[in-house]
Amino acid sequence: MADTVAYHMERMLPELEDLEKRGLFSKQELKEIVRQRRDFEYLLKRHSALKQDFLGYVDYETQLESARKERKEVICRDLRTKGEGWKSSICDRSSAMRIMLIYERAVTKFKGDLELWLRYAEYCRSQGSRRVQKVLMKAIQLHPAVPGLWIYAAVWEAEHNSNVTAARALMQQGLRACPKSETLWLEYFRMELIFAEKVKARRLVLGISTPETPAITEAGEDGDDGDMSKSETDGDEVKGKATVSYFAASCKIAQVIYRKAISEIPDNLRFRQRFLEILESIDVEKLMVLEGEIYAGIRERFVTDEDSWAWLARRQFVKAESKGMDIMECRKEATKVYDEALQSVNSARMYELYAEFLTGNLEYDDEHLEADDLASENGQMSTLDQSAETLLKLYIRAKAAGVESETLAQGHAGLLLRLGNIDLAREAVEVSCNESASTCGSARIWTLLLSLETKRVSEKKLDSSEQQLAKLLKASLKNATDDVKTLLQIVSIMLMFLVICHISSGKYRWWIAVGDPNTILHTAILTKLDCELFTLHFVAVGC
Repeated sequence: MADTVAYHMERMLPELEDLEKRGLFSKQELKEIVRQRRDFEYLLKRHSALKQDFLGYVDYETQLESARKERKEVICRDLRTKGEGWKSSICDRSSAMRIMLIYERAVTKFKGDLELWLRYAEYCRSQGSRRVQKVLMKAIQLHPAVPGLWIYAAVWEAEHNSNVTAARALMQQGLRACPKSETLWLEYFRMELIFAEKVKARRLVLGISTPETPAITEAGEDGDDGDMSKSETDGDEVKGKATVSYFAASCKIAQVIYRKAISEIPDNLRFRQRFLEILESIDVEKLMVLEGEIYAGIRERFVTDEDSWAWLARRQFVKAESKGMDIMECRKEATKVYDEALQSVNSARMYELYAEFLTGNLEYDDEHLEADDLASENGQMSTLDQSAETLLKLYIRAKAAGVESETLAQGHAGLLLRLGNIDLAREAVEVSCNESASTCGSARIWTLLLSLETKRVSEKKLDSSEQQLAKLLKASLKNATDDVKTLLQIVSIMLMFLVICHISSGKYRWWIAVGDPNTILHTAILTKLDCELFTLHFVAVGC
């Protein structure tokens, strides 16, 4: 152990002499540096060396290098005043080399620690060292099933080494090792599109505007199952036959990547949606065919998935923003998609997505359309009224189809309240509270009904609704069992109503007693109606 430590310390002598010669550290400071390094070297050579020992050594050397750079800056400032400059020497590069050596010794001892490998690679990259390539290759050999390493290596080749061919080769090797990795497929797809954009921008700068063949082909044409690297050609002519440009080749490769990806992972809707998100974020031209192919695959494969129909409708709606098309026409097309979806998937979730889309249209009309657009012309309904009527018809259609949910009931009531019809809103929620309705046991629906009844009585100053309120409260406490906290809100609403509206008449009095949280909660409201004592009891265990 001592011999090895002495060997490493002796290798530091040229650097230490240079630091003293350049006036960066004093002799006393150099003695302290030697002592600290010797202590770390003994820690690293002991039999039970820890990962933290290596990282601590790296942190110390990093801080030492920061101090050296600060002192160097002061000396350089003085040299510039004298018309002189700093001449590079061994101390300018020895620190980085030593830190890399420490990392190398660390990953040699802890080969399975992926975090160490990534730290090592990131430090090499930050120093601009080409050793990062060697480090990543070693890490990949030990961890071939980690997609992030393949992506890291490919991105470094493409962006820092400007070697797209090597980046493609790494991505393809990674996909052979991890064929089910969604992230790897998506990043390979993104990399090709980014490269296509760079090539296009370079051609514009150079003023090259040669005609190109179509970037990609329709589904099923030649190249569907070919090698992903075969389309990598240049814009010259080979043996008298025209070849596609780098831009078109990258677009073609992106198409092949997508087809290969869905053949490996065919039943993941979110996976296909992320391809669409990448297309939208990069916005590469000549990929409309690929976009249509992705949407066609979603429609064919996920016909019973509600979210797939929402994305198909979204395609029509987004056109207004990305392609400058008329928003009203896109809405009509999206509405047709949702109507077709309801014929295939008659579920509450499908109605909720449709209602969410229409609600977004209604809010957009309310905020963005001018007063002239909102006003009716020639007796016709305004755009805002048409949006509200379409949404209202959807809620009625859902009830007629026997499809019910809390979200639909709350949305229906909210729309009617927005239109200023509290009576119809109350009636709609009351239907959802019927014993035959699937939402009968929803405490939130009962809370909404009691809130609407309280609001209606307060606004219209009705005096003959005491029995109706008591009846609703009794029914809510009997049927709503899915949320104890919401049930307590029901009682609070009624108590607030009694305080506001009837405290002066002396018709009502109440009593609430709360026991230990681990025992039983008893809440009772004693109501005097027509000289009779009407008592409601609510008992919940474990509140």
